[in-house]
Amino acid sequence: MKRNEWLFRYTVGELLAAARARLAHHEARRVWWNDEYAAAAAKAKTAGVEVREYDVTGGKNAQMVFDPALQGRVNECSQKRESHRKSAEGFAQWVAVLESQPPGNTFDVNMDDALYFGVAKQEPEA
Repeated sequence: MKRNEWLFRYTVGELLAAARARLAHHEARRVWWNDEYAAAAAKAKTAGVEVREYDVTGGKNAQMVFDPALQGRVNECSQKRESHRKSAEGFAQWVAVLESQPPGNTFDVNMDDALYFGVAKQEPEA
């Protein structure tokens, strides 16, 4: 397919604006997921652990049981905040590089690059 070889021209100013928007998005999502993580962790600490005792030969045995839904939420929040932290870090580096270039300069980018920067108007991840 020839469309895999197509290049699209964007100015540094357009790419910089898109990179700044992506940076802001990932920073906001990282903060949101950080708050969600704190709420899930607090809930897990107060309600997520149950101790069950079982009769065994010669006495009793205790087992700690975790609420799998809370465990899943804590894991999801942890993964999302780390993912958005890494993405924000990457876009911050692109912002720094693009700010060093004259805004009128142009770059030829392929479709993947256009989607990465958001100039192709792809919806950002949650």
